[in-house]
Amino acid sequence: WQSMCIKLRANGSPNPAGQGCANFYSRGDLDNFEIRTNYAPTSQGIPFQEAILSSVSSGGMTINNVDWTGDISAACDSCSYQINNSSFTPTGPTAAAVIIQGEDNEVNLTDCTIQNGFQAGIHLEDCVSSTVNLMRSSILHSSVLGLYCGEGWSGEIQNVTISNQNAPGFVSNTNKTLLLNHCTIIDNEGLGIDFSGTGLIDIKNSIIWNNNLGNLSQISTEAGLIQIAYSDIQGLSDYGIEGLGTFSSLEGNIELSPQFEENDDFELETFSPCVDAGEPFNNDAYRPPGKGEPRSDMGWLGGPYLLPIGT
Repeated sequence: WQSMCIKLRANGSPNPAGQGCANFYSRGDLDNFEIRTNYAPTSQGIPFQEAILSSVSSGGMTINNVDWTGDISAACDSCSYQINNSSFTPTGPTAAAVIIQGEDNEVNLTDCTIQNGFQAGIHLEDCVSSTVNLMRSSILHSSVLGLYCGEGWSGEIQNVTISNQNAPGFVSNTNKTLLLNHCTIIDNEGLGIDFSGTGLIDIKNSIIWNNNLGNLSQISTEAGLIQIAYSDIQGLSDYGIEGLGTFSSLEGNIELSPQFEENDDFELETFSPCVDAGEPFNNDAYRPPGKGEPRSDMGWLGGPYLLPIGT
């Protein structure tokens, strides 16, 4: 059975009486599920309270400008998931905010916040081959891990912060290639990156710091290759890496305290060693949030894919 109740004005802003309340429950299969609003994501999304989306059987889903309180668990093959300008907070006791299963899927998630997951913030189940692209998003305060990319997943994770999980920040056992570019992985109680796959994790222009209860290993690989360039990794030359896999530390890496502003955004201080320390052939698209000269900063607020403050 399926039921949806959405209270909106014609222009997409919330209904004052209902406070924009929208409820959606699914216990069957859906095809090409889509929610679109033109409600400004700079203020808040349309709230979906206690929403549960349990099955998308074909086509995939598009979700734009939505504040989703509940769970999304989708299983299908050759589906496209387009998720933009939205926030997700699960309510199930064992749920991730977003769980994707199946083969030959494509997940594009941009400008989103995923918080307070139980199992994980985002869980991409093992498969033969699927693609993920995460951009300008935050994953925080999960009871277990932040982001899980299973076997078979490839793609790019760019300008993403993963912070304050009760276990590792990023976990993967992929046998393919994942790019972590301009990411900030920080203050997770477990490892910053826990890699058990046989593929490649390519880390560029990123900050991995103060995970695993502070001065302990930040990155682990048991079999695959982790390649690092133009990044700030705590303990990179000593205690910061562990495992039987292969580490390749390329040009431009540092291991200095990143020196953040006193806010929750992991914004670099003006004199941080990570300012203007990213790849020299890329510039920050906007300053602010970029700092210093045009050359790209390390971390999730640096590089060519930024948006202006307030966007």
